[in-house]
Amino acid sequence: MTVARPPIQNLLDANGYLEDPQQWDADVAAMMAARIGIEPLGAIHWRILQHLRELYLCRDDPLMTRRIQREVELDLSCITTLFGGIAEARKVAGLPDPSRQLPDCPENAEADDAVGAGPPVARAAGGSLRSRLS
Repeated sequence: MTVARPPIQNLLDANGYLEDPQQWDADVAAMMAARIGIEPLGAIHWRILQHLRELYLCRDDPLMTRRIQREVELDLSCITTLFGGIAEARKVAGLPDPSRQLPDCPENAEADDAVGAGPPVARAAGGSLRSRLS
């Protein structure tokens, strides 16, 4: 006897992320992709999704945008073209909302304490923070 899966919206948090990454499978990925207008998922989509899940589940790396770009050898514009952005790719990959993960991370709490007292860094028009610090 097959157990019926609840509707996809019952598996998501208020921001559209899968509540429990262990509930993810190919069917959930396809439903999540359809929700954001991606049908069907192609081989490059699956490559990125599998890599995102590996980074999150095996390496415990919730903030993986630059790493996924480097390791899958794609730039962010490619991920944006394929999924609409890294947030959408994370959703299709069945990963939880990264904003819910940050307060629980002791490294982030220590970093916030160290830099939290200072004013926020404003981005100057026409230049990145990196170029201004060089």
